[in-house]
Amino acid sequence: MKDNIPTLTPIETIDGVYLKRDDLYCRSGIRGGKVRACWHLATRTHDNGPGLLTGLLPPAEGLITASARKSPQAQIVARLAHTLGIPARCHMPRGEKTEEMKDMEAHGGELIQHKAGYNNVIIARAREDMRYRSAWRYIPFGMEHLAALACTRNQVQSIPVEMAFGNIHLPKRIIICLGSGMSAAGVLHGLAYHQLNIPVIGIQIGADPTKRLNHFAPRNWWQQMDIINITDKYKYHEAVEAKLGNVLFDPHYESKCLEYVEHGDLFWVVGIRATQATNIET
Repeated sequence: MKDNIPTLTPIETIDGVYLKRDDLYCRSGIRGGKVRACWHLATRTHDNGPGLLTGLLPPAEGLITASARKSPQAQIVARLAHTLGIPARCHMPRGEKTEEMKDMEAHGGELIQHKAGYNNVIIARAREDMRYRSAWRYIPFGMEHLAALACTRNQVQSIPVEMAFGNIHLPKRIIICLGSGMSAAGVLHGLAYHQLNIPVIGIQIGADPTKRLNHFAPRNWWQQMDIINITDKYKYHEAVEAKLGNVLFDPHYESKCLEYVEHGDLFWVVGIRATQATNIET
């Protein structure tokens, strides 16, 4: 698969639905907004993280991250590290290897497994690993970083604003899948910056993202975004196949949200994992 690195990923219209095709951002053969955020975090030259001093950063000698077993984060980190010619260490819970874990190892990532527990335990182990590798770069769980937030915020400028008879017509709603909640937080910041009053519907497919949204999203974000929790209907590890037109969605994320998308909505496609069928020619 050829890398495709647009400044702004396009918005397409299929069957009366706007699709924000962030899955068309491709680097190292893996696609989506999380890939853009990870690349930025791995290669940035200035530190602008919360609670950290601003200053120059040396090139990373390796990447360290924490990830759930079914999350694409570890394979994203491993593939980008491979492109950069540096190693990657991925902390994950114990358990049978998923396709994502196998893909991570196939691209040179080192798997470090811990007794299954809460995500904050795995995150703590990854941060502890960083103590012994000061020249490495930490890629936060769920891309929880202001710089990653800005990467998504910048994509909001591509939302179509249609003028008719002097009136502004916007997409009816924005529908976005809530994993960590960081992509939704970035979208909300972009809407605020461009003064676009579009309601947002976040579809919760895993753990409650409210705490993260309270920290990273704009103040009073709940006034613009409602959350629909579908965890009683679909388990996080459960795969669902769905597509719109010829666009195939991630089976653990967007596929579970498609039934909530209505005519006139903008469906924000965050990405699709490398172990899933491709939407673009190789």
